[in-house]
Amino acid sequence: MKKKFNLLIVLFLTVLILPFRTYAASGSYSISSNSSVEVGNTISVTFTISAKNLYYWQAYITYDTNKLELISGSTTFQGDKDAASNKRTLKFKAKKTGSAWVAIAMGDADNNINYNSENISYKKASKTISINDKVVKTYSSNNNLKALSISDAELDPEFSKNKTEYSTTLPAGTTKININADTEDKKAKIDGDGEIEVSEGTNKITIKVTAENGNTKEYIINATVKEYDPIEVKVNNEAYTVIRKKDDLPKPSSTYEETTIKIKDNEIPAFKSDITKYTLVGLKDEKGNIKLYVYDETAEKYTPYNEISSNKLTIYPTNEEFSISSNFVKETKNIGDIPVLLYTDSKNKDFSIFMGINIETGEKNIYEYDSKENTIQRYKKDDIKTKTNDNIYLYASFGLGALLVVTYLVIIISLVTNINWTSLNINKLHELKWTKN
Repeated sequence: MKKKFNLLIVLFLTVLILPFRTYAASGSYSISSNSSVEVGNTISVTFTISAKNLYYWQAYITYDTNKLELISGSTTFQGDKDAASNKRTLKFKAKKTGSAWVAIAMGDADNNINYNSENISYKKASKTISINDKVVKTYSSNNNLKALSISDAELDPEFSKNKTEYSTTLPAGTTKININADTEDKKAKIDGDGEIEVSEGTNKITIKVTAENGNTKEYIINATVKEYDPIEVKVNNEAYTVIRKKDDLPKPSSTYEETTIKIKDNEIPAFKSDITKYTLVGLKDEKGNIKLYVYDETAEKYTPYNEISSNKLTIYPTNEEFSISSNFVKETKNIGDIPVLLYTDSKNKDFSIFMGINIETGEKNIYEYDSKENTIQRYKKDDIKTKTNDNIYLYASFGLGALLVVTYLVIIISLVTNINWTSLNINKLHELKWTKN
């Protein structure tokens, strides 16, 4: 018994002699995010807690409410040493420029420690975020070419970045051309340059330039490949060639139907109308411009053909002269881009009249054009006579006048003749009397 008691005493003393160690609990923090953000944008901030020898902890997140607005996430979280995650990510919106802070600490909302201060190592963590003015990124709008050319060919007119349409004439048999183009802005892109296939006739080639900001600009090259055996004609002493490709013909109104005719033993695409009785063919000038002409097969004559559309009317202006009161002034002005012989009312220059044919009905009428409203309607006054009719009346008047003059002369001559014969007879009577005597 005594031995057991002594052993207990020894054990007790041994415990007293051994050094006694205490384990202080500690918490550490880290805050990670971008260092700057633009006003109006959002930023994510991740808070991490490392709790060593701390069986339970609670943390609070604080931030600069003047410059930051909490979008998502909670500012309070807790855990223990076995917590699955000691991280929390909050998302903030930047309200105004300047330096904004975020912070984290263990404790209550006032950052007071809830644990024995002797056993907890505590230090508050914070981070500064710079909020900058919103940077508006600008993109270049320059979609100009600084150079445009065709290998072994000339452009007409000479290239200028502000001119967007050009013409060129290529030798007969040309099937490919090489277009060289360069932009003013290196960030702009070109589409349509390089090696381009062409065929006989007019080829419309489009070079598209796209600026950095997406704005586009198109440059057009009308490349005309000469024909091996062109049909050449003269209109008003100017040289033209007859179009032989149907796809090159401009399209007239729907009253015209596609057909073919023969010009100089060549089959030519054309348009015909049963209403107007016109036959239309295409002529190309020396610059490569193609327009429709009225073709008179009998006289082999070509007359420019134009259409004016307004108020559901499609009119072919004949440019005929006619008589009208002196209040109207004769002049040639454009309706749209078509030159028309007009008679303009001097008292109201917004209104003019002209001779034209209704393409839908084939009727020829006088039409009134309102330049202010850009409208056309049939002119209802009937006191207008065409120049042809006027000539008939004029010739009739001259003829009647001439007839009256001739009749008057005949009467005068007859009277004079009768008087002479009477005088002659009187003289003969005197002679006879003298002889008898």
